[in-house]
Amino acid sequence: MIGTGAWCGHHDVVNPSYYLREKRETISPQGQQILTEFGRGADHAALENRNTAHRPTLKALTEEYAPDCNPRWREEGHKSAIDYSVLDNRGVAQVVELFSRGDRPAPDFVYHELALTDSVGHEYGPHSGGLADALEEGDKRVGRVLDLLEKTGLLEETFLVVTADHGMAPQDPEASHPANHFETLGFEGVVCEPMIWLRDLAVEVERQGDGRTGRVLVADNDALPSGERPPVEGAEVVVEAHSEGEAPRVVARGSSGPGGVFGFATPSDVDSADLALSIRAEGFNPRRVLLNGTSLALNLRQLLYGRAG
Repeated sequence: MIGTGAWCGHHDVVNPSYYLREKRETISPQGQQILTEFGRGADHAALENRNTAHRPTLKALTEEYAPDCNPRWREEGHKSAIDYSVLDNRGVAQVVELFSRGDRPAPDFVYHELALTDSVGHEYGPHSGGLADALEEGDKRVGRVLDLLEKTGLLEETFLVVTADHGMAPQDPEASHPANHFETLGFEGVVCEPMIWLRDLAVEVERQGDGRTGRVLVADNDALPSGERPPVEGAEVVVEAHSEGEAPRVVARGSSGPGGVFGFATPSDVDSADLALSIRAEGFNPRRVLLNGTSLALNLRQLLYGRAG
C-alpha cells in the first residue's frame, strides 16, 4: 500500500483545507486532529507519535549526517528550506537506526519521504540552481540508505519504489501564490491555497406594475444547511437611470433593512432595462443588475465558448 492518499495532503489529494459554505467554516483536517494515521498499522510512525527508535542513537546519527545539509539555505535565509533540510536529515537517521538495531529484525516495509525538494522548488523555482542543490542533497540521503541496505545484506532482496508528491510548472516563484493576486484585486472570499471560494450576494429585483416603485432583495449567496439564504442588512444600493445621449443620473440611494430589502421610487417614464442597480455589502463581492433582472456581469462562458448555458 504505497501513497494511497488515505488522508488529504499526500499523494494525489491536494489542498488539505477547504471551505464549508453552508457553515461558514474553514476546515483543515490535518490541522484539526492530533494524529494523521497516514501510517496506521505501522510499528514505527513518527507522524502518529509512535517512535520506536533509540533516541541517543538518533541524536548521534543526526549530528553525524549534519554535513549533508547544504549551507546555502542558511546563508540565503530560506527558513522553510532550512527546516526541511533538518527534517530530512533526522528522517534518514531514523531509517538507519531502524535497520541497524540488534534487538529486532529489519523492517519488512518502509515508507519514507524526503521533503526538501518540495520546499526548495517553491522557494527557488523548478529549474533553479537551488533545486539542483536540493536534488544533490537528497541524492546523498538516498545513497546513505542504499549503502545501509548493502552493508546489511538486504540490497539484493529489497524492492525500491521511488515516487513523487507532485510535479511543478515553470513559473516565477514570486508569482506562485494566487491568493496574493486575489486579495490585491479587491475580491472578497475565503482562500485555502490554492483554492478560492468567492463570497457573493444573491440579488432579486422587482418593479410594481405602475412603474413608480421598485425594490431589491439582498441575501447571502451561500445557503444555510436548511437551504435558506440569510438576508443581508446594510447593503448599499445605488439606482441609476441611463438614457441615450445623457449622462447617468442617480434616482435612488439607500441601504437594505433587516430583511435585506430596499424599496425605492422610480421614474415612470424610464424603462426597467434602463435602470441599473449597484449593490455593495461588506465582506461580499459587489453586484450590478438592471431592474428587469439582467445581470451586468461578464458572461465568461458566452465570451469564451459562444454559449450562455
